[in-house]
Amino acid sequence: MKVKCSKCGNILTIAENKLPKNKKKAMVKCNKCKHSIVFIIPNAKEPEGEKTELENDTTPKIQNAKLVEIKTGKEHILKTGKNIIGRKADISIDGDRYISRLHCLIEMKKQTWGIELTISDDGSQTDKPSTNGTFYKDKRISKFDMIVLKSDDKIKVGRTELIVKFY
Repeated sequence: MKVKCSKCGNILTIAENKLPKNKKKAMVKCNKCKHSIVFIIPNAKEPEGEKTELENDTTPKIQNAKLVEIKTGKEHILKTGKNIIGRKADISIDGDRYISRLHCLIEMKKQTWGIELTISDDGSQTDKPSTNGTFYKDKRISKFDMIVLKSDDKIKVGRTELIVKFY
Protein backbone atom coordinates (compact mmCIF):
# COMPACT_ATOMS: atom_id res chain seq x y z
CA MET A 1 0.00 0.00 0.00
CA LYS A 2 1.27 3.49 -0.83
CA VAL A 3 0.64 6.58 1.34
CA LYS A 4 1.57 10.15 0.42
CA CYS A 5 2.82 12.59 3.09
CA SER A 6 0.58 15.66 3.07
CA LYS A 7 3.43 17.85 4.31
CA CYS A 8 6.38 17.03 2.02
CA GLY A 9 4.78 14.84 -0.70
CA ASN A 10 7.03 11.84 0.06
CA ILE A 11 5.50 8.49 -0.97
CA LEU A 12 5.71 5.74 1.68
CA THR A 13 5.26 2.07 0.83
CA ILE A 14 3.70 -0.02 3.60
CA ALA A 15 3.69 -3.80 3.34
CA GLU A 16 0.22 -5.34 3.66
CA ASN A 17 1.41 -7.65 6.45
CA LYS A 18 2.53 -4.59 8.47
CA LEU A 19 -0.97 -3.04 8.53
CA PRO A 20 -2.87 -3.44 11.81
CA LYS A 21 -5.61 -6.04 11.80
CA ASN A 22 -9.19 -5.13 12.75
CA LYS A 23 -8.60 -1.38 12.42
CA LYS A 24 -9.99 1.07 9.88
CA LYS A 25 -7.24 3.64 10.35
CA ALA A 26 -3.50 3.57 10.92
CA MET A 27 -0.75 6.10 11.45
CA VAL A 28 2.86 6.21 10.24
CA LYS A 29 5.61 8.82 10.44
CA CYS A 30 7.09 10.12 7.22
CA ASN A 31 10.70 8.97 7.01
CA LYS A 32 11.65 12.23 5.28
CA CYS A 33 10.00 15.02 7.34
CA LYS A 34 8.78 13.02 10.42
CA HIS A 35 5.20 14.25 9.87
CA SER A 36 2.51 11.91 11.28
CA ILE A 37 0.26 10.54 8.53
CA VAL A 38 -3.14 9.06 9.38
CA PHE A 39 -4.66 6.94 6.62
CA ILE A 40 -7.63 4.66 6.06
CA ILE A 41 -6.91 0.99 5.49
CA PRO A 42 -8.87 -0.16 2.44
CA ASN A 43 -11.34 -3.02 2.97
CA ALA A 44 -10.64 -3.12 6.72
CA LYS A 45 -13.37 -4.08 9.17
CA GLU A 46 -13.38 -3.12 12.81
CA PRO A 47 -14.87 -5.51 15.37
CA GLU A 48 -18.27 -4.42 16.64
CA GLY A 49 -18.11 -2.11 19.66
CA GLU A 50 -14.41 -1.23 19.30
CA LYS A 51 -13.09 2.14 18.30
CA THR A 52 -9.85 3.25 16.73
CA GLU A 53 -7.21 5.02 18.79
CA LEU A 54 -8.14 8.31 17.18
CA GLU A 55 -11.81 7.91 18.04
CA ASN A 56 -10.96 7.03 21.67
CA ASP A 57 -8.86 10.17 22.09
CA THR A 58 -10.86 12.65 24.15
CA THR A 59 -8.10 15.27 24.28
CA PRO A 60 -9.55 18.59 23.09
CA LYS A 61 -8.12 19.68 19.76
CA ILE A 62 -5.97 22.78 19.74
CA GLN A 63 -7.62 25.24 17.38
CA ASN A 64 -5.56 28.45 17.54
CA ALA A 65 -2.15 29.85 18.36
CA LYS A 66 -0.69 33.18 19.35
CA LEU A 67 2.68 34.77 20.00
CA VAL A 68 3.16 36.71 23.22
CA GLU A 69 5.94 39.29 23.55
CA ILE A 70 7.67 38.33 26.79
CA LYS A 71 8.72 41.87 27.76
CA THR A 72 5.42 43.68 27.05
CA GLY A 73 2.84 40.87 27.17
CA LYS A 74 1.42 42.02 23.81
CA GLU A 75 -0.40 39.18 22.04
CA HIS A 76 -0.34 38.46 18.30
CA ILE A 77 -3.01 36.01 17.05
CA LEU A 78 -1.81 33.75 14.23
CA LYS A 79 -4.03 33.03 11.24
CA THR A 80 -4.21 29.81 9.25
CA GLY A 81 -1.62 29.93 6.49
CA LYS A 82 1.44 32.16 6.28
CA ASN A 83 2.14 34.75 8.99
CA ILE A 84 5.09 37.02 8.23
CA ILE A 85 6.67 38.64 11.28
CA GLY A 86 8.46 41.99 11.03
CA ARG A 87 8.20 45.74 11.49
CA LYS A 88 5.87 46.11 8.46
CA ALA A 89 4.24 42.67 8.25
CA ASP A 90 1.19 40.57 9.18
CA ILE A 91 2.53 40.30 12.73
CA SER A 92 3.98 43.74 13.40
CA ILE A 93 6.58 44.06 16.17
CA ASP A 94 7.12 47.72 17.08
CA GLY A 95 10.07 49.36 18.82
CA ASP A 96 12.81 46.87 17.89
CA ARG A 97 15.19 48.28 15.28
CA TYR A 98 16.87 44.88 14.96
CA ILE A 99 13.78 43.38 13.31
CA SER A 100 13.63 43.49 9.51
CA ARG A 101 10.56 44.85 7.72
CA LEU A 102 9.75 41.26 6.72
CA HIS A 103 11.76 39.21 9.21
CA CYS A 104 10.60 35.57 9.29
CA LEU A 105 7.67 33.30 8.54
CA ILE A 106 5.42 31.23 10.79
CA GLU A 107 3.03 28.95 8.95
CA MET A 108 -0.05 27.52 10.67
CA LYS A 109 -1.73 24.43 9.21
CA LYS A 110 -4.92 22.80 10.45
CA GLN A 111 -4.43 19.05 10.96
CA THR A 112 -6.79 16.29 12.09
CA TRP A 113 -5.38 16.46 15.63
CA GLY A 114 -5.31 20.28 15.85
CA ILE A 115 -2.79 22.72 14.42
CA GLU A 116 0.84 22.58 13.34
CA LEU A 117 3.15 25.62 13.47
CA THR A 118 6.45 25.89 11.62
CA ILE A 119 8.93 28.77 11.64
CA SER A 120 11.55 29.61 9.04
CA ASP A 121 13.89 32.49 8.24
CA ASP A 122 13.42 31.86 4.53
CA GLY A 123 14.13 34.81 2.27
CA SER A 124 11.94 33.41 -0.51
CA GLN A 125 8.90 33.86 1.76
CA THR A 126 9.90 37.34 2.93
CA ASP A 127 12.17 39.71 1.03
CA LYS A 128 15.51 38.21 2.12
CA PRO A 129 16.82 36.38 5.19
CA SER A 130 16.80 38.68 8.22
CA THR A 131 20.03 40.53 8.98
CA ASN A 132 19.89 39.98 12.75
CA GLY A 133 18.49 36.48 12.62
CA THR A 134 15.65 34.43 14.00
CA PHE A 135 16.48 32.22 16.97
CA TYR A 136 14.86 29.07 18.36
CA LYS A 137 16.24 27.74 21.66
CA ASP A 138 19.13 30.20 21.40
CA LYS A 139 20.24 28.79 18.02
CA ARG A 140 20.00 30.83 14.85
CA ILE A 141 17.61 29.40 12.26
CA SER A 142 19.13 29.24 8.79
CA LYS A 143 17.17 29.78 5.59
CA PHE A 144 17.13 25.99 5.17
CA ASP A 145 15.58 25.23 8.58
CA MET A 146 11.87 24.69 9.15
CA ILE A 147 11.23 24.18 12.87
CA VAL A 148 7.97 22.71 14.22
CA LEU A 149 6.87 24.82 17.19
CA LYS A 150 5.17 23.58 20.34
CA SER A 151 3.27 25.47 23.01
CA ASP A 152 5.57 27.44 25.35
CA ASP A 153 8.47 27.40 22.86
CA LYS A 154 10.48 30.62 22.90
CA ILE A 155 11.66 32.33 19.74
CA LYS A 156 13.64 35.51 19.29
CA VAL A 157 13.33 37.92 16.37
CA GLY A 158 15.77 40.81 16.47
CA ARG A 159 15.98 41.49 20.20
CA THR A 160 12.33 40.67 20.91
CA GLU A 161 11.58 37.38 22.67
CA LEU A 162 8.24 35.73 21.95
CA ILE A 163 6.55 32.71 23.48
CA VAL A 164 4.21 30.42 21.52
CA LYS A 165 0.83 29.69 23.09
CA PHE A 166 -1.75 27.22 21.78
CA TYR A 167 -5.40 27.54 22.83
